Amino acid sequence: MEEFENKCFYCGKPVTKRSVEVDHFIPWSFIKDDQIWNFVLACPECNNKKRDKLAQVDFLNKISDRNEIMIERDHRNDADSARRIKMIYNWAQRNGYNEIWTPREITV
Repeated sequence: MEEFENKCFYCGKPVTKRSVEVDHFIPWSFIKDDQIWNFVLACPECNNKKRDKLAQVDFLNKISDRNEIMIERDHRNDADSARRIKMIYNWAQRNGYNEIWTPREITV
């Protein structure tokens, strides 16, 4: 999990306690749910620019992989969270969230 700590999920820029925000990967305006599988750390610039948009699909794969690591590490039986976020992402696209956001510098 170290690869996801202390840097922006989107641009890879280092973040500190003073310069980090929590982003809802699937916009809160769509899912209205605060679940750990939908949270990522983001720099203020990326979080403010992304807002109510879906991130490009490469990041969907990245968060899905991250969620799988979390499941393995925490020994949970919630193996559906990787599938769930992909399903909700596609559902959001079909329901009008079709403006895709991409950070300036991608370090996926």
